[in-house]
Amino acid sequence: MTNISKQSLVSYQEQTHRKKKLKDLNLMDAFLFDASTEKPEDAATIARTIVRRVLGHDLQEIMVESQKQFLGLDLGKRGIRMDLWVQEKVSGEKPVVRLYDIEPNIYQDHLPKRSRFYQAKADVKELPTGSMFENLPELVMIWILPYDPFGDDRMLYTVKNMVVENNELVYNDGVVKFFLYTKGKLGGSEELKSLLTYFEETTQQNAVDAELKEIQKIVGNIKHSRETEDRYMTLQEMIDHEKDDSYNDGLRVGVQQGIQQGIQQGIQQGIIRTCQNLNQTKEKTIEALVRECELTQEEAEEYIRLCWEEEIVTN
Repeated sequence: MTNISKQSLVSYQEQTHRKKKLKDLNLMDAFLFDASTEKPEDAATIARTIVRRVLGHDLQEIMVESQKQFLGLDLGKRGIRMDLWVQEKVSGEKPVVRLYDIEPNIYQDHLPKRSRFYQAKADVKELPTGSMFENLPELVMIWILPYDPFGDDRMLYTVKNMVVENNELVYNDGVVKFFLYTKGKLGGSEELKSLLTYFEETTQQNAVDAELKEIQKIVGNIKHSRETEDRYMTLQEMIDHEKDDSYNDGLRVGVQQGIQQGIQQGIQQGIIRTCQNLNQTKEKTIEALVRECELTQEEAEEYIRLCWEEEIVTN
């Protein structure tokens, strides 16, 4: 083995050992958020806390779904999976339905267009054929981000459509988007700040009030669940096993392409195969590539474009 391949192996092994354990995951980590919202009652508790601290609104009668899936219109069209989907019936003289999409999100690429696509998929599914446009429910999108999406150091950015020539005119299309920056300093309330801090670093010490303590109980049960631990370890072991096999495959490819490039390509292809066999979405697979291979978001998406096998996973 050449010096280059030895160095690559050491680097790969170091990355594997740096992997987070279940007890160290935070709610910004997809696995922990998904596991914490699997039970409808737990998902409702988390949703109520988030919505109240962002909008100052107490949710009324709600239905919640974790990992709400909207497939593409056909096999050639992209679908999505929303992390936490909430449907609220708001009572009053004229009862209305309001929808909430809550997305802890690590992706830094094209966020406005990503949120636009999510909105479009939700709108299509919520307006049956023959329905009047006025029946389209209100939609509130809440994106929780570990990075500043607009560079203004705010913990809360509120986005609505407007009339450019006169921003005092009301343009109400029923959609509002909130982008929350977990480390933001400006705007927001102390309650929102404590929630974002807790999402960024999900520890007992950061559960500083009654609502967060309730969420901490949910998280604690997940982290101490043998079943969840086994599921998390199985996923990681399958990825690691595939990476080991792919490392050797990469060495063979590396004879022609260069050792370093061949190793990396073999590992990346192995992760994609594993995620597809586990019925993971493209988004979750991209997240795994970014985490396991230290790729940029753009590099991971390009690799998915080239290597994704649609006959294995169609959404």
